[in-house]
Amino acid sequence: MTLAAPIRSIKSALALATEGRISGFLAKYSLFLQPILVPSASSMQESRCIARAQRSTLNEAFREWLRQYTQSAGDAQSFDAMMRQLQHVDAGRHFSRNEMNER
Repeated sequence: MTLAAPIRSIKSALALATEGRISGFLAKYSLFLQPILVPSASSMQESRCIARAQRSTLNEAFREWLRQYTQSAGDAQSFDAMMRQLQHVDAGRHFSRNEMNER
């Protein structure tokens, strides 16, 4: 299984390669600076066992993960939009640290 995702520079490719969020994967790079994630044999075997236990396939589980991953980016965008809409709101004064921490 491989996943190719375009990146913009060698710097971001190196950052992706050294990032620890993707365990059990080896990042390879094509001529077009597109990382290809190649899972190790042990992580593939473990992933298949987990998918089988969930009565799913690894492809279905991966597609679901991609859907959730892209949806979370939309959530951040909607949060940013809401914060822009509420920019005009003013509490009228500064609050102390103790007041901010009160429940």
